[in-house]
Amino acid sequence: DKAENFVMAALFCASEEGNVDGLKELSEMAANIDLNTANKHGETAVHMAASGGHVEVLKFLINKGVDISIKDKQGDSAVYWAARQGHTEVIKCLVEAGVSVNTQNKSGETALHVAARYGHTSTVQYLCSIDANINLFDNLGETPLHCAAWHGYVQITRILCENGAMLTLQNKEKETALHCAAVRGNVDCVRVLLEFGVPLNYTDK
Repeated sequence: DKAENFVMAALFCASEEGNVDGLKELSEMAANIDLNTANKHGETAVHMAASGGHVEVLKFLINKGVDISIKDKQGDSAVYWAARQGHTEVIKCLVEAGVSVNTQNKSGETALHVAARYGHTSTVQYLCSIDANINLFDNLGETPLHCAAWHGYVQITRILCENGAMLTLQNKEKETALHCAAVRGNVDCVRVLLEFGVPLNYTDK
């Protein structure tokens, strides 16, 4: 009904904008509000807060017992949304609340894949520091190192290498991270990979 739709719209708006006071007021006004309610895309207040980098909103929602591992229709969890935007503090908050950073979405991507793809260096550094699985393949057979090398993120390439990224893993096109860096002309990434001893005798198909 209209009242329920208004409450849900207010919930999403407050979560997206980081309005903790508004959320508190809303939860007092509508005591039976379901904070896990999703929109047509499967997105919840937790997703909105994570994407916006709103740690205090997230803490409020966690204290209210929301499902922090809930996924949207793409299979993306809140930790994935936070990683895509480079919100490291949000990821820390979620991890402290018990979220796994190795959850894969429908494309097989983890938080580390998306942080590497979008060039969020500090997020990659943090995820490596908490032993995120650095060598997981997505559905294309790509690891976070493939993502970093393809997009030319030199520092991220180095961080991944320093934290045990396997240099010889191949994607479904039989390409290693070295192939990805070379084909894109990312010379500095190539240098880093060579520095860490990537073999040159891997051929793509």
